[in-house]
Amino acid sequence: MSTVRTKRRVAGAAITAVLATTMFASTSAEAIGGDVPTGPAYGFLSKVSVGEPGVGQACTGALVGARWVVTAKSCFGTTVVAGPPTTKTTVTVGRLTLSDTANGYVVPALRVLPHPDRDVALVELAASVVGVTPIPVSAQAPAVGEAVEVLGFGRTATAWVPDQPRRASFTVTGVDGALTGITGATDTQVGPCRGDAGGPGVRTVGGALQLAAITHSGGQGGCLGAPADAARGGTQTRLDDLAGWVRQNTAEATVQTLKSQNSGLCLALPSNWGDLRATPIQWSCSGAADQDWQLNQRANGQYEVRNDRSGHCLALDGGATADGTLIVQWTCRDNADQYWQLARDTNGYTELRNTLSGKCLAVQGGAVAKENGAKALIWPCREANLDQNWTITARTPGGWVRSAHSTLCMSNGVSLADGAHAVQAACSDLNDMEWTLRTRRDDLVEVRNDRSGKCLAIEGGVTTAGAHLLQWPCRDNVDQYWRAEVTTRGTVVLRNNHSRMCLAIQGGVKTDAHLLQWNCNGNADQYWTVGRKA
Repeated sequence: MSTVRTKRRVAGAAITAVLATTMFASTSAEAIGGDVPTGPAYGFLSKVSVGEPGVGQACTGALVGARWVVTAKSCFGTTVVAGPPTTKTTVTVGRLTLSDTANGYVVPALRVLPHPDRDVALVELAASVVGVTPIPVSAQAPAVGEAVEVLGFGRTATAWVPDQPRRASFTVTGVDGALTGITGATDTQVGPCRGDAGGPGVRTVGGALQLAAITHSGGQGGCLGAPADAARGGTQTRLDDLAGWVRQNTAEATVQTLKSQNSGLCLALPSNWGDLRATPIQWSCSGAADQDWQLNQRANGQYEVRNDRSGHCLALDGGATADGTLIVQWTCRDNADQYWQLARDTNGYTELRNTLSGKCLAVQGGAVAKENGAKALIWPCREANLDQNWTITARTPGGWVRSAHSTLCMSNGVSLADGAHAVQAACSDLNDMEWTLRTRRDDLVEVRNDRSGKCLAIEGGVTTAGAHLLQWPCRDNVDQYWRAEVTTRGTVVLRNNHSRMCLAIQGGVKTDAHLLQWNCNGNADQYWTVGRKA
């Protein structure tokens, strides 16, 4: 195996420790020593700011999931443990000009997950980033002589803190276990510099960017304030062999709804949804948890169809294969009557063909069955049968907004109605308690309910203390903008940007107590945990 080296010796561990840059006032500049990356393909590029402006430090990172950024572990200090960051941390993403607050987002970090052996950390964000495509982690190991594009928000030849990142081509000079050596395309190539720690090293595969490594150390040659004879080039930490670790920790569960082309109704469970042998029916699409299904691929490439509310799988009643056999839910097992093959046509519809019977998921009554309550069954697969055509729509479920004081969860009262009040109730897997914090603009978020698709707002849009909170169609209304403020305990204060008041509880720990806005005073009922069900 070749050793990691650059054209000139890199100052190893000492440089690793200082590649995070202290944040001073910004001036315009060059950067790593290339040009400015532009366009949505580079929206994943992130700036990680640790501590308060002027006294903290900054690194570079890459968005690898809607709520996850990868960066250098050393950005958070010498001893990093999993959990909330020990000092305020924000991530700027989707903003290739930092002063351009009309584009991109500033999202607080909720949790840091360090890798046990490498200078790598995953940063969980308090809100899902909307409109920015994460970069996939490459599965291909770097090769000596390969050109990689290195990006960073770090110091440049002329600026301490540039307003824009830079990209430049570097060559892999060696691969040694966890690290790769990189050197510039020319002897005058600048960097990597302070602030470039965690910066992505990317390759282009099939016209798309993939993340191969992140910056670990740099000689700082050509960087502002560095000695004239400072070494150029540096090292990056490989990610290709950590792709599984990244996926394991950033993967978002998805659920699907199945909507009939024939009736426009959704596959659902009946009122006795908890019973084995309950027969699924078609019903008006409502966003209810019994209409959420997990299509999980099994080892043979076929799928089980598991209901998100009951946890049971679609199967054939008694394992029978005759035309018209009812479909039931049953304990998920490795049974052939629970295997389904998915075939999508050119119009976007999908048929679900049962492996044991060779017949398709259909609705009792066929083409004339357009009302609520028709039962699901199997029938010979025919392209002309519209009740066998399903539109499958996937989404990522939200998480709980759970009071750290009462331990109860925010709910919309199991309502789809505009103006339904937000209340607290015993936490459950029902999707009236699933909420997603989504970026809206700059450092503001919306709080969107999974069941209704509506957003948390203030009754009447008023700014007075005690006004109740409710759900309302998500719009560009100022009372739907919230600022998530993460504490060092990992709890979140949700401050309304219109009223400047905080999400609180009327009645403290009482079940069904209404949520309201109140003066932000540090009361126990103003602290929440968000995002995870636990």
